Amino acid sequence: MNYTKNNHTPFIHTFSLETNLKFKEAENIWQTYNMGNIKNGNDEFCVMKFSKNGLRIYFKYRTAKEIQYDKEHAEVKVEWIVTPYKVLHEGQPMGEIISLEEMKQVLIRLDQMFQQIEKETDTFFVKKLKMRRIDITRDIPTPSIIYSREIISVCKATQLPYGYHFWIMTEQQKIENNWKEEVACLYKSNSKGIKGKIYDKNQNLQDFGHHPVETRKHKGLLRFEISLSRKCLKKQGLLDPGSSETSLFRVMEQASSLFNTYFLEIFDNGSMLSKSLLEKYIAKKFSTRNKKRTNMLDLNRIYNICRKKGLEFNPEDFPGGDKKLHNTRKAFKELHLSPISLSDDCPYIPSFREIFYGKQTNIFSNYAKNHTRGKELWDCEQ
Repeated sequence: MNYTKNNHTPFIHTFSLETNLKFKEAENIWQTYNMGNIKNGNDEFCVMKFSKNGLRIYFKYRTAKEIQYDKEHAEVKVEWIVTPYKVLHEGQPMGEIISLEEMKQVLIRLDQMFQQIEKETDTFFVKKLKMRRIDITRDIPTPSIIYSREIISVCKATQLPYGYHFWIMTEQQKIENNWKEEVACLYKSNSKGIKGKIYDKNQNLQDFGHHPVETRKHKGLLRFEISLSRKCLKKQGLLDPGSSETSLFRVMEQASSLFNTYFLEIFDNGSMLSKSLLEKYIAKKFSTRNKKRTNMLDLNRIYNICRKKGLEFNPEDFPGGDKKLHNTRKAFKELHLSPISLSDDCPYIPSFREIFYGKQTNIFSNYAKNHTRGKELWDCEQ
């Protein structure tokens, strides 16, 4: 398989395997690796013995129906969550596995851990493991936390395509994941078997006691994460039931295409300007008598309310019906401009496609520079 990593390629941040165990087998693992640290009060358990080495083990009691229809009548479902970078770099919270050779090394090291667990617990599970999900990720540096939060607010205001919807974590999940809803946008499609997250990674690192990632130019960091379930992997022809290694390699090869499908095609509406700059630009392009001007300003006004309140755009709020909305969106698209404007603290943000692939036109960047004073601008060279 040919796979070339570049700065614009998503990487596999996490993947998980699953199997079912008899209660006694699960108990062997619990008791071997510190029973006192595994209960979380929700009929779920976890072993963190190997967490610094990139492996977390989660246990959950199965329902009576699940046990009944299992030929082995196994009572416990086990998920083995792997962070590939940590497998090779103990305790490191940030980093990428960027080549097939590195991933092969991860799998060798992981197999060694599994063999250790089987030997120390007298529990045999490796041959029964199957792929549960694969998470692919892109980390995008931003000029500041203000820009990071602004992008999140733009995503929350987007009208999602049919079959997708926004979701929020339960209070229990927020506690377990140390999660702040206001600094994240979560979306999913049950029919497609995917979940997406856009969140302030620097805030997330600080919440877990790590230092934020900063450079001379960039003080913000956004993480774009897409979780591909077994259902999605199967639909996309990426799942090899007999080889987790093959499934992982296939996802590495198709990572950019998968991000296009499950993020860019949903959220990319063009370059983004602040409200005041967008209004000036539309006024410059269209005369006061041109209906496009009025309709575009109306659409932006509604989107701006949604962005400020963290609400998804509702087409029923736009006066004039579906045809008028379609034509107004088309007018924005012809300009390569998003109808969702930014706060005046952020004069300009490139389109998501430009951010991801590093090919910026500079048209709107130059426009923002020429009409802005004293504001921090997005660096087109990042």
